Amino acid sequence: MSFTEDLFKLRQKFQDAIKSGVVSEEGKDIFEATLIQVLNDAEKNRQNCATQADNLRRQASMFDGQASAFASVSSIVYGVLNGFVMAAERVEQERLEQEKEKAANAEDLDKALEIEQEAELDNKKGFKKKSSK
Repeated sequence: MSFTEDLFKLRQKFQDAIKSGVVSEEGKDIFEATLIQVLNDAEKNRQNCATQADNLRRQASMFDGQASAFASVSSIVYGVLNGFVMAAERVEQERLEQEKEKAANAEDLDKALEIEQEAELDNKKGFKKKSSK
């Protein structure tokens, strides 16, 4: 109900109270003014409380948003740190693969040198065999 409707109903009830003798004719003006003042004060306080409740709801919503943002900080920090760790692991893996390739190339070179040396020995032996005949 609106405030004006409440005020209208109060005045009607006040008239009913005068007719039924609950309120005397002599003090009716002061009594009515007092009741209207009570209603005015109550409405003013209601409006203040409603305004404050709205402000607090807005603040609560804002703080909920901030809390969510701060909650995401931990996942951001974890994600950044995890990215650095993964990058370091990737670099280490690449370094190991390069070392393996170098070792494989070195083994190939060693094998190639061994084969070449064996071929030279075979050539020398073959040359000696031919020259001794």
